[in-house]
Amino acid sequence: MLKGKAIWIVGFTSACMILIGIWWWQWQAPYRTLIVFLRALQEGDINTLYALSLDKERELGLTKESVERIYHSCLKPALSHRRIVKIERQDKRLLIREASISFLLWFEGLNRPIVVGVTRWPGTRKWRISFSAFAMSIARFLVLKDDLQRYKFFKNFGLKFRVGPLGTIEDIDILIMQANLKSQFR
Repeated sequence: MLKGKAIWIVGFTSACMILIGIWWWQWQAPYRTLIVFLRALQEGDINTLYALSLDKERELGLTKESVERIYHSCLKPALSHRRIVKIERQDKRLLIREASISFLLWFEGLNRPIVVGVTRWPGTRKWRISFSAFAMSIARFLVLKDDLQRYKFFKNFGLKFRVGPLGTIEDIDILIMQANLKSQFR
């Protein structure tokens, strides 16, 4: 009788631990994706940066060559002298799964964070990062603060669309036109 109860308790405890482990692995998946992305940025691994970009970006014309040109002309110079001091997950709810998880990247010397969205598109199990949105955020805060210059810069490097973490698609030509109009009325 006592032996049967002990086996039941051990089995129940083991099952609970396995369930908690699976939940923790799933909850940490966006963070692990972000870490792989940041490590690829640090090491200059273009293949990983391209592989972690959104499928929609690739459908809209993002190529390894454009990722490489943007990395070498914008991201590498902007990030080579800055160190990330803190990564903070914005949504800390434990039981609710979102399609996009936002993280705040705090850089040395910046008084406000850069927001990075890690996204899982419906129907897929892989977490990805919008390369175009990340590159434009870095450029906005660290390189080109003027919208018109920034959009023209990315257009010259082959970027035709900006795909947001939640799937919003913005045509670079339209963004250039809007920024041009905005600058005329200032």
